Amino acid sequence: MTERRPPIQQIQDGHWSKDKTARRKPDHPVVRATFDPLADIVASCIDNPDESTALDVGCGNGFLQWALERRFRSVAGLDYSRQMLDVNPCMEKHLGSCTALPFRDKSFDVAVAAHLLHHLAEPDRLQTLVEMRRVARQAVVSFEPNRNNPLMFMFSVIKPEERMATRFSPSYMRGLFADAGLVRIHVHVEGWIVPNKAPTWWIPIGRALGHTPFRLLGLDICSVGQVRPWQDRTANKAMESDNK
Repeated sequence: MTERRPPIQQIQDGHWSKDKTARRKPDHPVVRATFDPLADIVASCIDNPDESTALDVGCGNGFLQWALERRFRSVAGLDYSRQMLDVNPCMEKHLGSCTALPFRDKSFDVAVAAHLLHHLAEPDRLQTLVEMRRVARQAVVSFEPNRNNPLMFMFSVIKPEERMATRFSPSYMRGLFADAGLVRIHVHVEGWIVPNKAPTWWIPIGRALGHTPFRLLGLDICSVGQVRPWQDRTANKAMESDNK
């Protein structure tokens, strides 16, 4: 009898419970070349980031959070994997769920999630964005793999924990942001550098590709949505009821 494949959540739990100590650190040149541009995008979404606060949802080992700390007054990170938080060198870290953020409404100026949504089941993706919108005063930002990049698509097919990324395209992300009640949505692709595998010598090549027509096949989908000032917990509950 053929053994049943593990459910999606078991695959994800198994992946994120593995030892992550051998990974690169946030100040590694390749990691910085990957995440500094993403942090710049987050900072550009709001006025006066050096006086503002940010929440990194699914902060993991701190690649993006570390870069954000150099641009924002304060940055909180949240992750459900204790193993990832143990290797995260950033200052403020919380253990918790992205679908039920343990923060009050409008606690941060901006909420961001990098490479998180494609690890979640379909309903949890929308719920996570709704929660991010709830705790953000100004903007919600997401970075996800671009399935339209052939290399990213093949990688996603090969790796079981990455397989759900084959669903992620710019149009899919735009729809998710709209369903979450975000407005003035902007989606584009970005980057030709991967943090954990690219060698240092690839940095100038990856940057150069971003200034050629190949930029349209970037590795990351960057999605930015603004939060309506009047959106509050009541509005969120009404929207969640409509989606049931």
